[in-house]
Amino acid sequence: MMKGGQTALGETADFVILQAPPEREAAYPIPKQLAKALKEAKLTSSFAALTQARKKGILRYLNAIKTEETMQRNIEKLLEQLKNKEKNVRIPVGRKV
Repeated sequence: MMKGGQTALGETADFVILQAPPEREAAYPIPKQLAKALKEAKLTSSFAALTQARKKGILRYLNAIKTEETMQRNIEKLLEQLKNKEKNVRIPVGRKV
């Protein structure tokens, strides 16, 4: 047997398998501008109805934005998609050719 196994050939070995703790996912807060825009457009419930993964992707993207202009432009795109009840709500929106 292997070193440290403390058993000999033919003996029963006892062992324990430990599960690694799950990695914590980063929390992405809702930007103030988005919360205000959702409330004004009465789309808070539409945003809340999105899947957890979809919301996480949107919030991760919005939290990485550096300029106010870009933030506002992307919030407007998101609100438009929510108003139109689009199935695959996402930002950034792909370019139209």
